[in-house]
Amino acid sequence: MLTCIQASITDECALELVSGGDSYEVEIENGDSREMITDGTLYLRILISRITIDSRSTVSYIHKMLSELDD
Repeated sequence: MLTCIQASITDECALELVSGGDSYEVEIENGDSREMITDGTLYLRILISRITIDSRSTVSYIHKMLSELDD
């Protein structure tokens, strides 16, 4: 999943995700050893959270503009 997502976004978008401070690595413990692996699902969650419209006024504006498409 991670490979597909990274192949489908621009370098600029990928740089924003990496530099945003959120980590998409998961620590796996196997007995005495620990390993950090990249997680595609977590990467997708971070990507979606960055592009989601958060402002209620923005949602209202987009809704109004979509309702006036015929005009």
